[in-house]
Amino acid sequence: KDVTLFDLLTAFKSVLDNMPKESIHEVGDVGATIDEQIALLLGLVQKKERVLFSDVMKNIKERMTIVVTFIAILELIRTHRIVVQQTSLFGEIYICRR
Repeated sequence: KDVTLFDLLTAFKSVLDNMPKESIHEVGDVGATIDEQIALLLGLVQKKERVLFSDVMKNIKERMTIVVTFIAILELIRTHRIVVQQTSLFGEIYICRR
């Protein structure tokens, strides 16, 4: 089934909720750009036909990089370079190549 924006936001919130809480935050470089994360995501779906959203996000340690990666996913969906799908209601979300 196709994934709705609500499904993606729910998965995104879950990733952020499971991150360790930081009581102090220093402003600095984000560590990744949208273009870099787009390239990373496209590389992942070229190697495999589909990858789990949760697998992509669990390897990222910084909250801002997770946000940048999520924006990259939205941009790739908008430009029709990837699709996101679920196998069942509340199931895992897959990022798939077009």
